[in-house]
Amino acid sequence: MRKGDGKQLNCAKCEGVFAVRQEDLEFYKGFSVPAPTLCPECRQQKRLAFRNERNLYKRNCDLCKKPIISVYSPDKKLTVYCKDCWWGDKWDAEKHGKDFDFNKPFLEQFVELLQAVPKLELTNVLQENSDYTNYCYAGKDCYLLYTSDENEKCCYGSYVWHSEGCFDCLYVIDSKHCYECTDCVGDYECQFCQMCEYCADCAMCYSCKNCQNCFGCVGLRHKQYYFFNEELSKEVYENRLREVFKQGLNKVEARVAELKKDFPKRAVFQVNCEDCVGNYLKNSKGLYYCFDGRGAEYVKYSANIADQVYHCYDMDGCGRVEWCAEGISTGLEGTNHCFASDHLWNGNYSAYYCSYCLGCHDVFGCAGLKRKQFAILNKVYSESEYLALRERIIAQMKREGCWGEFFPISISPFAYNETAAFEYYPLSKDQILANGWRWKDADMREYLKQDYALPSRIEDVDDDILQKILTCGGCGKNYKIIAQELNYLRNFLLPVPRECPDCRHKRRNALRMPRKLWKRPCDKCHGEMWSGYAPEEEGVVYCEKCWLGMF
Repeated sequence: MRKGDGKQLNCAKCEGVFAVRQEDLEFYKGFSVPAPTLCPECRQQKRLAFRNERNLYKRNCDLCKKPIISVYSPDKKLTVYCKDCWWGDKWDAEKHGKDFDFNKPFLEQFVELLQAVPKLELTNVLQENSDYTNYCYAGKDCYLLYTSDENEKCCYGSYVWHSEGCFDCLYVIDSKHCYECTDCVGDYECQFCQMCEYCADCAMCYSCKNCQNCFGCVGLRHKQYYFFNEELSKEVYENRLREVFKQGLNKVEARVAELKKDFPKRAVFQVNCEDCVGNYLKNSKGLYYCFDGRGAEYVKYSANIADQVYHCYDMDGCGRVEWCAEGISTGLEGTNHCFASDHLWNGNYSAYYCSYCLGCHDVFGCAGLKRKQFAILNKVYSESEYLALRERIIAQMKREGCWGEFFPISISPFAYNETAAFEYYPLSKDQILANGWRWKDADMREYLKQDYALPSRIEDVDDDILQKILTCGGCGKNYKIIAQELNYLRNFLLPVPRECPDCRHKRRNALRMPRKLWKRPCDKCHGEMWSGYAPEEEGVVYCEKCWLGMF
């Protein structure tokens, strides 16, 4: 880094060296906070530790007493409301308001408030007949679907958008009747495909676009009736396809892997992006070190950002936000100038160190407030009182060393291994406990013995399987087959999965490049580039220009 361009710092957690650029310093100055003490990865780890996406539990609503599905396990000593009660008018978070005590640390008082204010069972909006979902919006008839919007009859997936009848998919958009697909857009009736766009009736294909009736193909464009990249007549193709499905798809996986090995890898996956450093980005401009984003401009060090995200730093799982920093699961109807907060919805403005606030402005250290202003620890003040008290609290937080930092993982309502942090930053139980974080042991009631002999051919599977207990071949956890899933498998002659949904999700996630970038030379033009593949990783990697030049 050149003199005057910023500075190099050592991460206070992992001790790695990271850069803070001059433009970063200017941005933080706008929030009156110092430069971060943690590297981008450790900052993201803290935020993700407040987001439980995939672990669901049964418990009762603490207000209406009805049974509910919740991200909060029943052993957690928290007040949890069902969606009707939480969004209703039978309670008011302002009643939990308290005076700030300058003899106690800010975080200690904030944690007391967090534990007192009722929690929302699941983070869903406008879900219909989709009880077993989380972080979903406008879905219908979905099951075990997470962080997904505007879907119908989709199951066992994550980050699925605007799709219908898709099973076991990850980062799939505008697709129908697909199975085990990853990073695909606009596909129809495709199975086991990765990074394919606008394909139909394809299976086990990689990086294909506008193709139909292709099997085991890599890097094709506008092709039909191709089998392992070999063009066939329709009749020969269909005969070979029947033979493959009869033998089992696992018999051809090695052949697909060989084709992929000889095909140049794309350094990063970007579509319609300008001046962006990051991976899996679409329709964006001016992003730096971002991952899994679309429709964003001038955003830094963020992931899973979508639709109208502008001028933000360190955000995860956000949409419709502007001039915000250090936030997670924030958006809906626009949020502006908020800092170090989680789950801010419905147009918050100037919210600092808040959680689950809706439509508030000028709030500090608040939780569960709806349409309030000038509040601290859920107590409402006049504007002048609020501003004066806020400055005194900030001065105390500076002395305590927590001003400008996101919440510590230790105050998360979840155990570390329940959260998205565990997925992207996995640690052993001993490591988690050594950090002072919590670990949740497995519920042994979920590990019963399988009571059904699972046939290898779908033709030999009868409807009795819908009532049976299956055991995952990977982790040993129980899982089930649902009717719509069985119908799909029968229609496409696919075998019943022998892994639980969580293990299938981990396998799909492992297919993707990590949320990390390296500098390495392009293997064609030899120019330096950012890549999702480490320099020591085997295979040929092309920069965007050289990769696109192949087609």
